[in-house]
Amino acid sequence: MRIVNKTSLSIDDKQTILDLWNQEYPRDLRLDSLDAFDKYLEALSNCNHVLLVNENEKIEGWLMDFDRDMERWFVMILSHLIHGEGYGS
Repeated sequence: MRIVNKTSLSIDDKQTILDLWNQEYPRDLRLDSLDAFDKYLEALSNCNHVLLVNENEKIEGWLMDFDRDMERWFVMILSHLIHGEGYGS
């Protein structure tokens, strides 16, 4: 696994993260389209993305920190395939 830092995401990155989001988050938190994910991202400011990428260049984890209400927040999603391996620590 390797870490990739980005200030913006490509369309392919967004689609892979959306798929990961919908696979790992509970049903009531799922997003129904790439447009919905874009709207989520557009509502946030000063975003930094950290991607956890496997040897096949597939995103297995996503961390984003951002500003909200004058504080720094974050969201993190890891594939169930890598749970328990310390990547979320």
